[in-house]
Amino acid sequence: MAIIGNFEVTIAGEGEVLHEYDVAAEDQVDPSKKDASNNEPASKYEDLRARATTVFKYVEAVPGLNFQISYTAQSKGRLPARGYFSFPTTIDGHCVSQPIVTAKDLAKRGPRTTHREGTSDDQNSMTAAEIIAKYQSIGTVKVEVWRRISKGKKNSSSNRSILTGPVPEKALKGKAMDVGVELQAAKPSQKHNVHVGEDLDDYPVATFILFYRSRNALQILGVIPRTPEPVALEDRDPATLTPAELLELVRRQQAQLQAEKVKIKQEKAEANLKRLEGIKREAEVEDDDEISIVTQTRSLVGKPRSWSYWTEA
Repeated sequence: MAIIGNFEVTIAGEGEVLHEYDVAAEDQVDPSKKDASNNEPASKYEDLRARATTVFKYVEAVPGLNFQISYTAQSKGRLPARGYFSFPTTIDGHCVSQPIVTAKDLAKRGPRTTHREGTSDDQNSMTAAEIIAKYQSIGTVKVEVWRRISKGKKNSSSNRSILTGPVPEKALKGKAMDVGVELQAAKPSQKHNVHVGEDLDDYPVATFILFYRSRNALQILGVIPRTPEPVALEDRDPATLTPAELLELVRRQQAQLQAEKVKIKQEKAEANLKRLEGIKREAEVEDDDEISIVTQTRSLVGKPRSWSYWTEA
């Protein structure tokens, strides 16, 4: 879990804290502090960030899962009497909440935790620079911790949404990312008091930057190993098989033997059929060799001839 001193920020889904992974040093860059045109950190933030304590984490997100951001302060530290800790939170570059923990809360209740809920979700005529500037913080939850002193309270109520449509592909610039975040449907709420405060410092006392990614994206990034291809039971060492796997292997072998028996029977039947057809053809040829020739004759009956004999007197 992401912890800096007396502060902790976690993201949970259905009551279970989502898995977190370390971010490589070269990737520990706050996307909200990059200039969209040259991809360089904004100069006005360099000095502040050097003095602030920042933690980076990857969070394994589950598409479609309701999630909850929890903020915890363990001690009031150097808060004055009217002081409080503010946790301004941005998701995908949009400010969604600024929960607070007052010195009075900590004095009475000990560690103080507050929450923010949302839902992870699968993911116009703008220039490339405008698109990158608008969506460069996609996949990022950022929480800062500021020390402030209250200047009073006022009534307020608001509902915010985050993603309003598909993210253009060129905004991702080849990033391994396939989930976004959206808040749950807005519900009517009564007006409530909010603190109007003034910063006690020029920089946050803690900054949490959480890159939420799906498991597949984390595997592409090399943060977690890819799931190995399953090895067929036939190729595994029998000593490593469970009783259920051994039983399945025996069933497969029996089915294979049965299939081979059926195949052999079919081949024999086909061979016998071909042999019978050959014998039949030979028999037909022998019958054709026994040819009887019958000729018809008729007797020609000639007309009777008469001979006359003449004598001279």
